[in-house]
Amino acid sequence: MWGLGHSLAIGGASLLLASLSSEMPHQWAFGLEFGVAVMLALMGGRALYTGLGLTGFPALSNVQPSRTRRQALGVGLVHGLAGSGALTAFMLGTIPTTAARVLFVLLFALGSTLSMSVISGGLGWPFAWLGEKQGALRWVRVGAGLTAVVCGMGWGWSLLAEFKQL
Repeated sequence: MWGLGHSLAIGGASLLLASLSSEMPHQWAFGLEFGVAVMLALMGGRALYTGLGLTGFPALSNVQPSRTRRQALGVGLVHGLAGSGALTAFMLGTIPTTAARVLFVLLFALGSTLSMSVISGGLGWPFAWLGEKQGALRWVRVGAGLTAVVCGMGWGWSLLAEFKQL
């Protein structure tokens, strides 16, 4: 679902920009990148909060699968509009024909969805195994949450510093 959301966002934004013969404004690209940094920090905060056993957020094992799929789709949509989505939209301006642009977006979307599925599936097996060992899963959540918070805040801070220089 993460890869599907990513691909839908890239495809939609790219085809819209291509049909308008336009590029993504730098301020939009910045805002979307910053949004991903904030989302990463917030998701890390949630994992950290849950891993430490604090109340207020449901543990991942108690979340309904349909909600988890919707969340993954939403994360993919936001992620797809930033970073590689902006790069893909930028690349469309260098491709001469509409057919080649559509083919490029379709191949990029397929490749990113497949690679995200492989990564998620590969990481899912050890986490499913850890899910049976609550003590280990707790510390994985704490470590992953802390890492995500630090990375999200660092990324956001560097984006703000770059934006101030413009």
